[in-house]
Amino acid sequence: MKLSYSPKEFLRAKSAQLIWKGLFLMTLPAMAEWQPVKGGMMTKWGSELKADAVWQEYPRPQMVRGDWTNLNGLWDYAVTPKEVQTPAQWGGQILVPFCPESSLSGVGRLIEPTEALWYKRPLPALVKGKRTLINFEAVDYTTTVWVNGQRIGSHTGGFTPFSFDITPALKEEGNELLIRVDDATQGLQLHGKQKLKNEGIWYTRVTGIWQTVWLENVSERFIQDLDYTTDIKTGEVKVDAKLSGKALEGEKIEVSASFGGKEVASGSGAAAVALKIAEAKLWSPDSPNLYDLKVDLLDASGKTVDTVKSYVALREFGKVKDSAGNWRFTLNGKSIFHWGPLDQGWWPDGLLTPPSDAAMISDIDYLKAAGFNMIRKHIKVEPRRYYAHCDKVGMLMWQDQVSQGTGPDAEPKGSNPNWTRMAPDPKDGVWPDEAHEQWVTEYKRMVDHLRDVPCVAVWAPFNEAWGQHRTMEVGKMA
Repeated sequence: MKLSYSPKEFLRAKSAQLIWKGLFLMTLPAMAEWQPVKGGMMTKWGSELKADAVWQEYPRPQMVRGDWTNLNGLWDYAVTPKEVQTPAQWGGQILVPFCPESSLSGVGRLIEPTEALWYKRPLPALVKGKRTLINFEAVDYTTTVWVNGQRIGSHTGGFTPFSFDITPALKEEGNELLIRVDDATQGLQLHGKQKLKNEGIWYTRVTGIWQTVWLENVSERFIQDLDYTTDIKTGEVKVDAKLSGKALEGEKIEVSASFGGKEVASGSGAAAVALKIAEAKLWSPDSPNLYDLKVDLLDASGKTVDTVKSYVALREFGKVKDSAGNWRFTLNGKSIFHWGPLDQGWWPDGLLTPPSDAAMISDIDYLKAAGFNMIRKHIKVEPRRYYAHCDKVGMLMWQDQVSQGTGPDAEPKGSNPNWTRMAPDPKDGVWPDEAHEQWVTEYKRMVDHLRDVPCVAVWAPFNEAWGQHRTMEVGKMA
């Protein structure tokens, strides 16, 4: 038989094949080493988890972009005293996005306030002509990021997403991501139901990455965010696009809305577009109607430089007094009774992190099937996909701010008042200006993060009196 290639070419191809096989086999021991920490309660989803297929779903349902890379999986980690600037050695591997205190991380170790948690992993090569953003859906609590030894930035706060443009630090090959996390889990830091000593009603502390980490490649000029304003009376949907960098002459955005796969409205504009939907279908728990959106950014030549997909709902929350003078919730101008549980969102195997998207959805579907139309999300901010599923099935959401300080033993002393309410002379906790400003920053981030989520009906700045302070100021802001 005559070969279609020379012996030299055959050997070259065979060598390359063996190299790739070797590289693949090199990853197998690391994959085989991961297993959940034994001894704790395990959900059925946790018991089925695979290290190479953890939280693979797209993490941002209201702004979907096609070019992205999921970084969840096995990373190197280390724990050092806080004063250490760089780890001298690495402690093994951790399954991201599970925190080291959880069994699903494969670590099962408490991180003390006197320690720092470090992560390390390789990154893909620089994509020419594109900018690369690294997105962290949630990291608890103070995060510092380096790429190839270059400090990229830092973020303080444990429950909302943040991003960095890492393009200037990337090389064509051999890129490395390094992350440090510091987490006190006490004092005036917002930490919800985490406790250093998890007894009674309190839960295990959570340190570090606990939601998806991912990359996306974008053009020099791209859509950074979308904001929606709707009017149920006119059927108008206003789309405001926040774009990166300075405005360019002649550029525009084009928006189209569809329902059930059929286009119902479209328009274009410089950065804001108002669509008029005829006979608009309103959103409610009984009829959770959602309109799909496609938003394109075009340059002056008419070339599409960025495209994102989203969704929006037309609905209006309000309140009205009944015949007895009592306030009632309204939705789309009609009274509605909110009926649902307080959901703390903790998992025995993943702690703050659900073991999988399917596990999280199962919780929501179970409550919907039980006849509830509302969930109060208790001092936690869930992954964005959680709210998207509530939008899809018609589940109202009461969203708490993550609290600080709990009970009479809260630190520092006096940071918690007795049970109180918004009144002319509330018995407030005593908070210094710096701590209050951080509280406001994190509250505003949460509201901005979820402002366009159709299901969110109520914002709750305080739970009971936990960390309640400057009540009149906060109440008016909320």
